[in-house]
Amino acid sequence: MKALYAKILLISAAIAFGFGNLNTVMAKGDSSYNLSNNTAFEELSKELDGIESDVKKQSEKFAQAAQADKTKVSETTKDFLVTTQDQFTETLQRTRTAMDTNALGMEQQKIVSELQTLKKNMADFESKNRDSVKSGPARDQLKSLDKNIQKAIDALQDSISQEQPVGQQPMQKP
Repeated sequence: MKALYAKILLISAAIAFGFGNLNTVMAKGDSSYNLSNNTAFEELSKELDGIESDVKKQSEKFAQAAQADKTKVSETTKDFLVTTQDQFTETLQRTRTAMDTNALGMEQQKIVSELQTLKKNMADFESKNRDSVKSGPARDQLKSLDKNIQKAIDALQDSISQEQPVGQQPMQKP
């Protein structure tokens, strides 16, 4: 009986506040957040598509450049950059999975924290290995990864700010 009452309240709240995609709200089972904001979801998806495409292109470019001129990229640097890129790609994939399963609201802060840790690790590596990343393909790859990680962080934070508690007005930015 309580479950039926909860579903009736959930449906009533969704209808009252005009959510276009009731299935997403019900599938999530959490009426406290409007995760069915299709515009924000589509924007995040497009942004992630662009980031993934750019990462793939830059990775191929880096692999070719590193192969062509082995003297400019140390094994340590190459390993670090490849590992960082793999971690970033894995995080993007987890983001997609969370989006597909309507669990993004619960995972966003964790994903953003992981991306910020990747950025910090890259900055630490750069400061300790200035000579190996001061120019050439390693520098290009480092900057590209940094730029794309920041884009992903911004996109996720923007989508977080677009999620609004049910029945409340969006907060105005100062």
